[in-house]
Amino acid sequence: MTIPPNHHIPVIGGVVEVRYLYAFPESGIVYQPVYLGERSDVEQHECVRSQLKFKPTAAEAQAA
Repeated sequence: MTIPPNHHIPVIGGVVEVRYLYAFPESGIVYQPVYLGERSDVEQHECVRSQLKFKPTAAEAQAA
């Protein structure tokens, strides 16, 4: 992910907001992330993997 030139670089361990197309369930890696900025209203412990939108597996895609 690239930080746009109109944003400052966040501190290590800080909470940032990222828009993305989907995440891979095996790794949790997000696909096409876009940096939106830092979040001061959210604590680090509130950011959990279950909040990610995962790409459907092949079996889930066929069932839909």
